[in-house]
Amino acid sequence: MRTKDVQALFQGLDPAAIQLQCGDSGPFFVCHVKPGTRLAAKDFTSNTGYFTTIPDSGLVEMVRKGR
Repeated sequence: MRTKDVQALFQGLDPAAIQLQCGDSGPFFVCHVKPGTRLAAKDFTSNTGYFTTIPDSGLVEMVRKGR
């Protein structure tokens, strides 16, 4: 995804209210938002608050597994 595509995910949302943090690494972005944040543009709700964008795969929820 391009930067403008990621920005479009958060359209209409207050970055401070959803605790938005994103970083990019080449072709993908890793983001943190307040758990339960809904991204209407992609019909996606982040339950954990962590997700990544992967080209041709869309948004993927990140889940931390216990030891």
